[in-house]
Amino acid sequence: MGSSIVSILKSGIDNLNQAEFLNSIAKDYYRAGETQKALDLYNEAFSLSRVREQQVVSAASLFEIAQIERDLGNFNNARTSIEEAIQISESLRAKITAQEVRTTYYSTVKRYFDFYIDLLMQALNHSRKKALTRLRCRRARKHAHAVCLIY
Repeated sequence: MGSSIVSILKSGIDNLNQAEFLNSIAKDYYRAGETQKALDLYNEAFSLSRVREQQVVSAASLFEIAQIERDLGNFNNARTSIEEAIQISESLRAKITAQEVRTTYYSTVKRYFDFYIDLLMQALNHSRKKALTRLRCRRARKHAHAVCLIY
């Protein structure tokens, strides 16, 4: 799918759904092996969702960006993206008052925590700063466990 097709399709999507649309197209590019194009579209979706204050879409875009960055071996970029995605999801969780809804919400973002821990473990194997990475790993596990207990 060429960029001109993406432009044509984007023009037909209402403003509220453009970021989600870009995430969907990016996923297709990623599956097709066009990693850089996917990364560019996820970044565009993130920027758009940030401007439109669509926090759920922003977090989802960052999660996808983190996965691509990890696959490319850019562990620091991946860590930065997933930490921001978790921060956004945590701020949203804090606004939810109904326990049942909080539990359901956590089940949708648990993959962020799982990915973060996995990323830190992979980075540990590639890191020269192993002590710092181990510390981050322990903190991430404790945080994920604590969040799980909150729900």
